[in-house]
Amino acid sequence: MPTYRPTAQDAEGLEVKAPAPEKVRITTSELLMATRQLEISLNSGITLLDALHFISVQATTPNVKALYANIAANITKGFSFSASLKACSDSFPTLYVNLIVGGEHSGTLAETMTKLADYLEKQDDFTKKIRTYMIYPCIIFLAAMGCLFFVTIFILPTFIDALGIPLDRLPLVTRVLVGISDLLTRLWYVCLAALAGGVWYVRRLLRTRGENEALDRALLKLPYLGTLLQKIAISRFVATLATMLDNGVPILQALRVAREVTGNLVIAREIDAVYENVKNGMGLSEKIKSSPYFPPLVGNMVATGEMSGRLPASLNKVNEFYEKDVDTALREFFVSLEPLLILGMGVIVGVVVAGMLLPILSMTEFA
Repeated sequence: MPTYRPTAQDAEGLEVKAPAPEKVRITTSELLMATRQLEISLNSGITLLDALHFISVQATTPNVKALYANIAANITKGFSFSASLKACSDSFPTLYVNLIVGGEHSGTLAETMTKLADYLEKQDDFTKKIRTYMIYPCIIFLAAMGCLFFVTIFILPTFIDALGIPLDRLPLVTRVLVGISDLLTRLWYVCLAALAGGVWYVRRLLRTRGENEALDRALLKLPYLGTLLQKIAISRFVATLATMLDNGVPILQALRVAREVTGNLVIAREIDAVYENVKNGMGLSEKIKSSPYFPPLVGNMVATGEMSGRLPASLNKVNEFYEKDVDTALREFFVSLEPLLILGMGVIVGVVVAGMLLPILSMTEFA
């Protein structure tokens, strides 16, 4: 089986830092595809350098082409694979690079690529599941908003003008709808700017989630959604820790990397406490058992793994359980969300219909 070991080293035996390329961003799907190609190539007897050239040539996006061409160029100059990846830290997760380092030094790079590809595939599948679950609720929401905007902007003004009823004598619901119509037609640019600002702010919150402890703590306290987010964070932590320990990464280093993938700063702080306990010679399970954010199952399975000397296997069992549990919880959450959205759409349509019918029913008062 082909392997690849570090070659570019300094006088003290430390790895030389490879020259960094321009910042290149690639998606998880693109990284998964490239990793799977590397796995197949290495297991088929193709050298690492040739495999990287194949990926660069066959890539369908310029970013991936440039990234892997640069990595291949660095290896040609004598740098190791991991040093070349470290130079592209914006493109490769810390977990990815650390596992490659372990695979290089143990001579099991092909097996490491298989584990990385499996890990990335699970993460990619999880992201795609969330997007799939969100399609139907988003369609309902957009349809309701589209109906409201169309009626209030194009139909309601003409309808009110045709009735000829003074604005101050219209029912309250109709006056509110007329006010919304005037706002959207006269100050449309303000509304558009407010919408764009709202979208930007929400995207910023989503990007910085895991960096704002107050926000993360508030999210964990939300009914049902908080429990779901907690399960997702624990699932990511356990999956990452199991993958790294199974590949021979030291536990302290594995904990440092695993805390970064939780996406929640509150739980990351708990993992920091676990790290300090392990650093001081205590067991991994002790702090996990006493933490209010880790269910008893996690602490008990970790303790069992420590006592039996099979911690990675125990963590993999916990990960399997949480993968199924999170999938079920996600499905239940979005299934329960659908009737609420339909009810909301019905309320919006009902308000619009009432706003148009009430003036007709009250016309006799102005005859």
